Amino acid sequence: MKNRIYLTLVVIQLVVTTGFSQDMVWHNVIAGQSEEYGNAIAIDNLGNVITTGSFRTICYGDGFALSSYGNSDIFLQKLSPNGAVIWVTQFGGVNSDIGHTVVTDSLGNIYVAGTFLGTVFFGTASLSSGTSSSNFFLLKLNPAGEIIWRKAIPGTISDKPKLAIDANDNLFLSGAFQGSRSFDGITLNSNNGRGYLAKINSDTANIMWATQFGSGTTLNGQPVVVNVTTTHIAVDNLGNIYVTGCFAGHGRFGTETFLSPNSLSNAYIAKINGQGVFQWTKLYTGTSEGTSIVVDSNNNIYTAGKYSGTVTINNTTYTTEPSIYSVYLEKFNANGDLVWIKNYNMNSSENSIVIPQLAIDSQANLFFKCHFYNTITFEGNTYNHLVSLNPNILKNQILATFSSGGANTWVNQYEGSNDHITFGLRPDKNTNIAITEAGLFFTSGSSRFNNVSYSLESGANIFTAKLTLPFLLSQPDFIKNDWVQLSPNPTNGRVVLDFKAVSSTVDVLIYNAVGQKINQLNYQGMERIEIDLPSQNGVYLFDIRSDNQRVIKKVVKN
Repeated sequence: MKNRIYLTLVVIQLVVTTGFSQDMVWHNVIAGQSEEYGNAIAIDNLGNVITTGSFRTICYGDGFALSSYGNSDIFLQKLSPNGAVIWVTQFGGVNSDIGHTVVTDSLGNIYVAGTFLGTVFFGTASLSSGTSSSNFFLLKLNPAGEIIWRKAIPGTISDKPKLAIDANDNLFLSGAFQGSRSFDGITLNSNNGRGYLAKINSDTANIMWATQFGSGTTLNGQPVVVNVTTTHIAVDNLGNIYVTGCFAGHGRFGTETFLSPNSLSNAYIAKINGQGVFQWTKLYTGTSEGTSIVVDSNNNIYTAGKYSGTVTINNTTYTTEPSIYSVYLEKFNANGDLVWIKNYNMNSSENSIVIPQLAIDSQANLFFKCHFYNTITFEGNTYNHLVSLNPNILKNQILATFSSGGANTWVNQYEGSNDHITFGLRPDKNTNIAITEAGLFFTSGSSRFNNVSYSLESGANIFTAKLTLPFLLSQPDFIKNDWVQLSPNPTNGRVVLDFKAVSSTVDVLIYNAVGQKINQLNYQGMERIEIDLPSQNGVYLFDIRSDNQRVIKKVVKN
């Protein structure tokens, strides 16, 4: 069997947007006779959009149709920055094969990792798991979609591999395994931790080193039943790696061993240097799980997770109902010192979909997404997931942005998909959402998003879209001369504008975080102006115009 590549010049439907709200710029839908899932997305160095996932039986899109070899096949698609399909390809065998994660390097090469069972065909060659359990695959393609190399790596079908890539195009793969497995001659045994992290040469596919962590299958020589380990991954610009997730029973991180009370699932955060040596580890006690981690250009770390009942996070105790999930959002410096922390009750008991996720852009604007249920209070405002009864519309996704200092700069709520395959945020250029200066890109398995629905053959379809950035993040923040000074900023309510000279006319336009104009003021012959902001905290945009001069300034009210 061979992989199939379909080239097409068909441009997908574009949705033209205007105004200041966050809107859909374009979308691409792949439907079929069964289930199609978009699991991961990446943006290459030219702004092309790459997505991966899986499909069953038959799927089709603009100018192509695919038929799966087995139960499910790996799907890989490349779109232009405008949403046009460049190529589509599939890989598979007779069993279930899934693409879970994708990244790109500085030359536009594409790396995909996922799970497979038995034998899977990649081009003219195949990989075999060699056992009845699933392995991970790792695949490199050039920008044209041609396979450069493929590799089988130990893994389990119940765990999803995670990929990251550093500034030197080194690959990092994290996952979980069972038993004694070889990583290019490096033998690891799950007795010492089921989670692993491997550094891989992207040119040769050789594993440079591999280390393990998390729950093992034995403790002090005795077998244990609880041996769960999950992990998420990020890389800073110095080549250090950060992982978060959860373990139960006991967990090993470098030379340290942690015990979790009553075999509860405990969240962790750990830093590993470029040689695979653990630098520090943080443990949260109580039922908790780290679900996302990102790093900004200054090597600050942002992580999110969830908990229920009573937990201790960074020496502070938080309590929620045992069956209801709350989430945390926090920032650390590179040494692991806590900078700030936030805590939100999402009022939901659905463990499988309360998954707070993060992404960060080049300006350290932090994006946060999470599912919620019923009514919640988020950053001082109340949101209800039931927006309308006639028609019945649920908007059970919170999408928010924060400054590096932790100030909430924008909040909106969105519909989740009908089949609970929700879109999410992940680190830039890795998994469900990618952030660039051009906008937000996401992929999911959904037939409905924010009042846009599709009458297709199945409930889950591969849906890829580009959204405009929230208004405040897409606007310039500049004062190019000294003709006006604005203070204080941040402010607790009042802003003062001091002009270098008396201005004949002054217009001040004030916008809120979603781009709505909330006030327009006009003054004559003023040298000093005092303006009171609304009571709601957040970020406001001041557009100040006077005598053919103009400045735009973001103001934080807290």
